[in-house]
Amino acid sequence: MASRNDWYRPRPYPHFDPPVSEEDARSVATDPKEVKSHAFYPFIKRVDRTPEYRSSEGVVKHKPRRICFAAHLDAHIYAYYSEKLSEQYEAHLAGKDYSESVVAYRSFDEVVGEPRCNIHFARDVFEFIADQCTPRQPLAALAFDVSSFFDNLDHQRLKTEWGKIIGSRRLPEDHYNLYTSLTQYAYVKLSRLQDIFSDFYDQSREERARKQICTAEEFRKNVRNEGHVIVNHHDWGIPQGTPISALLSNIYMHPFDQAVYEHIDE
Repeated sequence: MASRNDWYRPRPYPHFDPPVSEEDARSVATDPKEVKSHAFYPFIKRVDRTPEYRSSEGVVKHKPRRICFAAHLDAHIYAYYSEKLSEQYEAHLAGKDYSESVVAYRSFDEVVGEPRCNIHFARDVFEFIADQCTPRQPLAALAFDVSSFFDNLDHQRLKTEWGKIIGSRRLPEDHYNLYTSLTQYAYVKLSRLQDIFSDFYDQSREERARKQICTAEEFRKNVRNEGHVIVNHHDWGIPQGTPISALLSNIYMHPFDQAVYEHIDE
């Protein structure tokens, strides 16, 4: 996949650090020495409720999704590494028989030369079923929704597959710092921040956008020192919602994608 160089974009939400210009973000994100020693802020976690229709029940229910927002500079670093790692991931898939079977979180306009989305993939499936399915040779389509997928990714397996994509058994120090920030990640609940910094959150959304919630000193005094930072001490789970999480889930699932394709193709 050719680099689009669009990893930088302003992020219109308040966080523990102020917004960062592209020049300043680039000076850190593109320098491995800076990244390997970079201290990542805790994420801010909120719960979104996504409506989903359940045809068997004929009702719409809301599925909770725990989303983590990275600090501004942290997000730019994740985005830059996501773009570069995506290029290596696509190079790894190039020429593989199962490449086009992996459809999540990929830009197929660059992979196959035309815009593609879930609507196109669903159409392909229905057309295949209509063409191949007969009374003597019925077909079955299986759909799975893995509960809390990001929350249960095994860290050691993720690190192993990450290393395979970049061609290294041991992650370089800059990559390892990202890996650590995403596996031993820390977060603060948005609801807690709304209580601590009520004056800030009493402002309108437009007034809060692209502002710093508090100073570094206020963060240490009122958030970290008061025990509001929660750390993931498990050997599994990465935050959902970062600019690199979706790509890492694809990398994690790569052996599964290959094994399923080879089993079906026997």
